[in-house]
Formats: sequence, structure tokens, C-alpha cells
Amino acid sequence: MAEEQPARDAALLQDSRGPDTHEPWGPFCRKEFKAMWSLGWPIAVSMFCRFAMFSMDSACVGHLNNKPLIDKMQPLLNFPWSMSSTEMPNLPAAPLTLVELEDVYGPAEDATTLSDQIYTPKEYLAASSLSDMITNFLTTPLLAMAFGLNPLIAQSVGSGNLKMVGTWLKLSMFCVTLGTIPFITGFFFVDEILSSLRFDPDVCHLAGIYARYNSIWVLPNSWYVTMRMYFQAQGKPRPAMYFGLIFLFVNALFLYVLVFGGPDNGSWWHVGGLGFIGAALSISCSRIVQSFFYWLYMFVITKAHAPTWPGMGCDFLQRKYVKPYFAQVLPQVGTMLLQFLISQSTTLLVGKLGVLQVASSTAASQATVPITVCLLITFSSMTAIRVGMKLGKGAAREAAQTAWLCLGTQASLTALFGAVAIPLRKEFMSLMTNDPQVRQLASELLVPITLNFLFAGAVSTVNGGILASQGRTYLSAVMVMLFELPLSLGSIAVLVLAFHVDVHVVYWVQAGITFLEAIIVLILISRSDWDKYAEDARARNQMSRQASGQEDRTEAGS
Repeated sequence: MAEEQPARDAALLQDSRGPDTHEPWGPFCRKEFKAMWSLGWPIAVSMFCRFAMFSMDSACVGHLNNKPLIDKMQPLLNFPWSMSSTEMPNLPAAPLTLVELEDVYGPAEDATTLSDQIYTPKEYLAASSLSDMITNFLTTPLLAMAFGLNPLIAQSVGSGNLKMVGTWLKLSMFCVTLGTIPFITGFFFVDEILSSLRFDPDVCHLAGIYARYNSIWVLPNSWYVTMRMYFQAQGKPRPAMYFGLIFLFVNALFLYVLVFGGPDNGSWWHVGGLGFIGAALSISCSRIVQSFFYWLYMFVITKAHAPTWPGMGCDFLQRKYVKPYFAQVLPQVGTMLLQFLISQSTTLLVGKLGVLQVASSTAASQATVPITVCLLITFSSMTAIRVGMKLGKGAAREAAQTAWLCLGTQASLTALFGAVAIPLRKEFMSLMTNDPQVRQLASELLVPITLNFLFAGAVSTVNGGILASQGRTYLSAVMVMLFELPLSLGSIAVLVLAFHVDVHVVYWVQAGITFLEAIIVLILISRSDWDKYAEDARARNQMSRQASGQEDRTEAGS
């Protein structure tokens, strides 16, 4: 692999340099499809694995049949290899139960007490969904800072300014680390937030506990996403794919042990272990370990960062780097926050219609997430990289052709998934939960949810891919503020709060509004001044290269 890396870097640079010629669509599509495939399918597999972990958690939670959160007399840790007190002096012969811990440390606060109350799958699903809604909103700014690397790095690679690539990474890692501190605090107030919105007290209690155990993975996951964006924007997405596949099975093992307790008396599917809490712990353990081994492999073992690494130091904090970085990232942070708020407001408002409705919408959404959302993010990232690289080398016409090709391919693949998933929707829902009411309603909601993802794919590819590579992230924020916020959020809020419509109406209206927005953003792209955006991208990287060259000559002279 070490011998292949220089060849890959040379091929990457060769692809990034060349005349801006308008090729016929046939030859261009053949050439571009090859590049898109080599970059896109590893990204898609990586995203599938990441979201499949969440769907696996939801599926396990949906199979917790009328069990307490954790049995009050159940040992917290009960390993078959536990030593006796004679082998390990000063330790109890048996694991401590919750009752014994209360005797030692006193009773726990109400917000963190592990209740022995019996809960149903609907309550567990509703709690995990509402918890994920709040925590995902809190981590969205961190993800936006990482996703902003795609167009910046691609433009630097396209212009041949490789050392600038490492500078973007260092700056993004610094900002993500600082940004984690305030956002992770909200994980410990999820139950209070949901209580203020007047959700069921038991669901709020469960959601709060679930969020606290999920707070463990926030910082390692932010580092991992930043590193992954750094390498995939350079055309190195496969290591993340391999690690994703490996840790998908590792996460399944964690779920099996932490949620269900592993094999017992010949049964391979029983409720034991930590139950609901185990689902949160499994995803935390998987993401922490995955982040560490990915860093170890890419930075220590293979040193894949070496060709673009500018060295240690704090030069990345200079104004000439910070200003363009935040000009690219801050509007994207606002856009992603508002889009997430609007999309999740549907879950929040549906929750007002009842536990059955929110549990069913969760099951339907989570069943499609591994495919639909991974397609959204894959094409958003891939479009930002491919279009950004061509703009960086000044190939405006090729950039425009690539943008339209990515849009058409994304729509075709999402439609293909819908053609398979909709006829098999009842079978999909059987995998998510064994509650007959949830299965029936979720299978009905799957149709408008799938259509909404089809239209949202065009919006996501334009906002996160094309406009980001053009440096027009501010336009995405304006679209969200002036269009999505009043139409999508406003109309659904009126339908639910004022007219108390059926949940089916909510999702059909959402799909219709997304379709209208897709038409608008496609019109915007059709009127883009591609030559101007290519000149801007090249000028930005040339100025950075000249400034770096002047500093190097000054240091050499001194």
C-alpha cells in the first residue's frame, strides 16, 4: 500500500490539471462515472455502516418487550470469570446490585435513577427517537465544520496547493474540539428540554438517560468525521469504508452483549444485559474504538497524511486561513441547523399526536435511513469534491457537467430504492418492531417518507455539494430562512397544532413542500455563472500559495 500511495497521489493531481474543454456527454459521462464510482461507493458504504448502527439500535430497542429499564436487583456487572473474595482481597464476592450501591453511596437523584417500572416497545422507541432528535441537533454544528472541508480541500487539490489541504484539516480539528465543549453540555439536559415541551414524563425520563450515555461518543466521533472528510476529499475513502464494515459487526456484537446479555441456557435471543441503556452504550463503544483505530491506521501506520501535511505549529490560525474557512463553514452551520430543526420538528409535532404516531414514524424513518440518508450525504459530499476539484483547476464547463450528472444519478438511485422498499414495506417494518400497531402505521407512512427523501436528495446535493463548491453557502442559508422555515415548519405546525390532522397528512404535506423546493434550487443551478466561481476558487488558492511561499523564503533568509 505504501508503494501504491505515490501513484495514487500523482493520478489525483493529473486528474486535477487539464484544459477546460466541453466534452460530448457520452465520453464525459463514461470518464466521470468511473471517477464518481471510485469515490462514491466507498463513501456510500461508510455512511451506510454509520447509519445502520443507529438502525440496529432502534431495532433492538423495538424488541424490548414489556421489561423494566433495568431490574433493580440485577447486577450491574456480572462476568462469568469473576473471582471470589479469597482470590481478590478487599473486593465483594459478588457484583454490586443497585440496592447495595444505594446503601454505600445513598439514593440517586430522580433524573438518573434506573427505574424498575415496566416499559413497552412504543415507549422505548419514542424515547430513543426524541433523545436522538435533541442530541443530533446539538452535534449538527460539529458535523457542519467537518463537512465544510470537502469543497475547500477539493479546490486546493485541484489547484495543486497540497500543503493547504493539511492546513484546512488542522483548522477544522481545532474548531471542532473547541465547539464540542458547549454542545455536549446539552446532552445532560435532554429530559428537561423534553419535559418543557410537555412530553410524557416516562418518555422524557428514558430519553434523558439515553442521551447521557450517548454523550460519551461526541468528541471522538467529531474527530473521526473530520479525519474522514480530510482523506476522502483527497480521493482516499476506502480505509474509512473498511473500518465501517468491520465496526458494523463490532457494534452488532456490542448490542448483543450489552442489550440482550449474550447467550443464556441455549437461547440466542433473550432480554438480559443492560437493556435500553445497553443500546446507547453499544454505539458509544463502537464509535470510540473505531475513531482510535482509524487514526492509528491513517496517521501512524500508513502515514497517509504526509503528502499534504504542512507540519506542526499554529500557523493555521492566521487570518488568511481563518477568514475563508469561516466564510465557507458558518453559513453551512446555520443551514444544517435550520434544516435539521425543520426536519426534526416533524418528529416533535408528530409526538404531540401520540406515542403510537411518533413510534411508527421513527420505525419507518429508521428503516430507510441506512439507504436514503446515506445517499443524501454521499452525493452531497461527492458532488462537493468532484465539482470543487474541477473549479479549483479552472474547468468551469466540466464542473457544470459534473454537477448535473451527480444530480441525475442521485435521483435515479433513490427512485430505485423506493421501487424496492415500498412493495416490501410491511416486511421492513417487521424488522424494526414486533408491535402490530406500530408495524401497520409505519408501513403506511413509508410511502410519503420515501418520496420526501427523493426530493430532498436534489435539495441536499445542491445545497451541500454544488453551492458549497461554488462558495455560495450563504445562498443555502437564505433559502432555508426564506423558504423552508415558513413553508415546511409553519405549515406542519398549523396542521398539527391547529387542525390536529392525521399523521398521514403531515408526511404527505412535507413531501409536497420538499418537491417545490427542489424545483427552485434546480432553477438556481441552471443559472449559475460557472466561470466566475472557477476564477474565485483558483484565486483563493493562489493567494494562499503565494503567502506561504513568501513566508518560506523569509524563514530561509533569516
